[in-house]
Amino acid sequence: MAITYNIITASAAQTNFPITFSYIDTTHIKVQINGVDTPSFTVVGDNAVLSSGAAAGDKVKVYRQTPGREADAKIMLVDFQDGSVLSEAELDKACLQLLYLAQEADETGAS
Repeated sequence: MAITYNIITASAAQTNFPITFSYIDTTHIKVQINGVDTPSFTVVGDNAVLSSGAAAGDKVKVYRQTPGREADAKIMLVDFQDGSVLSEAELDKACLQLLYLAQEADETGAS
């Protein structure tokens, strides 16, 4: 069972698709329809909501893409500074980013 994505076979005009995995920010949620990325959705609660309904039988993949996977961009969500206070929220976010990147790499076969 996948832990970083859902693939749903859409019914006619279906717009809501569940997000059943954890993520740090809604900007990390992505949607593909039949293998093609689409920017035409919003995240509402625990659902990715398409701007227009999918066709019956479309394969809709809702997935997480945590920043930092790109080969040319090493993006850390938290930038620790010398002498600054380490907050629980910042430490949690940094650890979650690394955990999510590892999970995504495992499921996609990315190294």
